[in-house]
Amino acid sequence: MKRILVCSSTFPLGADDRHTARFVYDLAAALATDYAVTALAPHHPGAALTEMLGPVEVIRFKYVFPSAGERLADGTGIMANVKRSLLAAGQAPFLLGWFRRATQRLLRNRRFDAVNTHWIVPAGWAGGRVAEEVGIPHILTIHAADVFLLKRVPWGRRVAARVIAGAHKIFADSEFIVDEVSRLVGFDVDAVPATAGVDAFIVETMFDLREAVCAVRACKDHFSLPVLVSMAFSTEAKGGRTMMGDTAEQCATQLADAGADVVGANCGDLDPSQMARVVALLADATDLPLLAQP
Repeated sequence: MKRILVCSSTFPLGADDRHTARFVYDLAAALATDYAVTALAPHHPGAALTEMLGPVEVIRFKYVFPSAGERLADGTGIMANVKRSLLAAGQAPFLLGWFRRATQRLLRNRRFDAVNTHWIVPAGWAGGRVAEEVGIPHILTIHAADVFLLKRVPWGRRVAARVIAGAHKIFADSEFIVDEVSRLVGFDVDAVPATAGVDAFIVETMFDLREAVCAVRACKDHFSLPVLVSMAFSTEAKGGRTMMGDTAEQCATQLADAGADVVGANCGDLDPSQMARVVALLADATDLPLLAQP
């Protein structure tokens, strides 16, 4: 069976982590139906250095010593952590260097048939260039965050062009991202865009009825897809009200008039029993299907 090394700067920290770049794991697991897949990602305190997550072998490399001080590659991702913490920002050069070294070690000690990197930086720059050096095909997956980051920094165009030029195959999140990365590097990037498609729109956690109505109309003006709208209510009293004072009846009536296909409530300040009372108010005001996410 052929072996693929997946390199990603962000990866779930364990089987129960449903938030940290879960889609990278899902893609790796899908590959594992036909290939032996190993994922290489930065370590974070509390995560195992090696483990099996379903069919995927996961190897995590330490990039700060002691590793209890690692702050860069957990949670919502590197960029969010850099914005929150100067300590995390200072760890970026170390992560890049240790990423490269960890990739070199793996490719030297094991046989892999291809390297799949997620994001141009840091994985594409570190893991992809190592794959190129040892003569292993580099498959680059481009996401939106790396493209828009590289557009904001003076060296972004040069780095992106270098990584893309060395890739054997390129995938991107969408045709829009293919266009954006082509503008970034100054030449047409031969990338395969994802074609997942859209089945419906959901406009949720809306506090202002006027904004929700605008969103519904925008969707309906340009597309013929269902629109689900969910308001966030602050109280079930006085007819159920959002933070802006919109009642459940007003929300149901005006959203239906705007073209919504489903109306409902989510989040806000309500517990499940309070939400049930608000949903009852919505049901009294419209015959549309209802949704509730306490």
